[in-house]
Amino acid sequence: MDDSGTKFGILRGSPTVCASFEEAFRNTTRYDAIILALPAFAHDTYLAGIAPYLKLEDTQHKPTVICAAVAQGGFDLAARAALNEAEVTAPVVIAGFETLPWACRILRPGREVEVLGAKETVDVAISIYPNLMKANVQVPLETLQTVVGRFPTVKLASGFLGVTLMDINCLWHPTLMYHRWKDWKGDTFTEAPLLYEECSDEAGESLMAISDEVSAVCKKIRNTFPGVLVDDLSSARSCVEWFLRSYGDEPGLDKRSVATMMRTNRAYHGLRHPMKHRVKYDEHGSAIPEANAPLVPDFSHRYLTEDVPFGLVVLRGIAELAGVPTPTIDKILLWAQNASGVRYLVRRTIDLEDAQAEFDKSEENTSNFTLRGEHVFRTRCPQRFGWFELNHFMVDNGYVTSASTSNTEGTLFGSTKKTSATDITKSAGAA
Repeated sequence: MDDSGTKFGILRGSPTVCASFEEAFRNTTRYDAIILALPAFAHDTYLAGIAPYLKLEDTQHKPTVICAAVAQGGFDLAARAALNEAEVTAPVVIAGFETLPWACRILRPGREVEVLGAKETVDVAISIYPNLMKANVQVPLETLQTVVGRFPTVKLASGFLGVTLMDINCLWHPTLMYHRWKDWKGDTFTEAPLLYEECSDEAGESLMAISDEVSAVCKKIRNTFPGVLVDDLSSARSCVEWFLRSYGDEPGLDKRSVATMMRTNRAYHGLRHPMKHRVKYDEHGSAIPEANAPLVPDFSHRYLTEDVPFGLVVLRGIAELAGVPTPTIDKILLWAQNASGVRYLVRRTIDLEDAQAEFDKSEENTSNFTLRGEHVFRTRCPQRFGWFELNHFMVDNGYVTSASTSNTEGTLFGSTKKTSATDITKSAGAA
């Protein structure tokens, strides 16, 4: 791309491929930047493998930058947990892009990718480990700008909490999937439906509702911690503001609503719903070969297996700590987890083993649901790491300068009952 972000040619390259972390880190002890260009579900594995190689104290050089592209929700929680587990004491810069710098798609796996368009700017959150307070971030910013190139412009985000609450992928993808497939009865397709260009007005309204729920969480956090927030949450923009900031200058963009912007954004044209070929089985459970098998929706795609546990669940977890109801998030989350065959959100009951995650469609009030399902340990919500109270979560992660006296208990919907970490089955443990 040229300086304006316009495509003008092909970039060719052949990266070095390593078979192990040991091979990758064998010949050097200094690393300017480590970029995790990975789906969020692979972050834990890579963080655990990389962390032991960051233990060496090096006062001659700037700290290593370890950056997720993109961060998704709770990346800083996972990174600090991995560095703590490896007993790293050397300073490390934890960074994460709020979104990818480009809209892109794979043309030939492992060989060719098409960049459909570049964003004007991309926010990056930066945190210093083990010191959680703000530090000089100019060098890490320059390093990451070099990695991205001259376009788009890398800008400092308000902080990791703001980026977590502005996880646009977890708004877009699960919501579009929900509205396209919530009433699916097994019908098949010869071609995958368009993802954005067929966005319904109803889906746009849901996106606005989720954005409003996130805004309510931000308001509650600001009111609970007046004057002590390290992250002012200014990066947690509304979905309309995010869209205009990222693609506002796109020719032909219809800015009347979120749905019309979805349908007319050129960078989104041609992108389709994830599909797979239908598979039939005989009475013994063996697959029946079927020539030219038609297409059905793929609920194992990252739109649900990544953007839900590392995005939507994280939003819901923070809202639960803040005591903010999220009926639209709950509606989509309950559908998504049932479609994927997992349980994050379950009914609040005395006996958790008897809790049922099936969504009663006749109920509009989802305040009796809580993040205690058996698959919470696969997510990055605060509860997975052992935080069940808002003040502890904010202080322990450096989101505030000091402890604050809250006006509420910070538990679900004003409840004063405090929850213990043992309520989460198969938990990854307290941070």
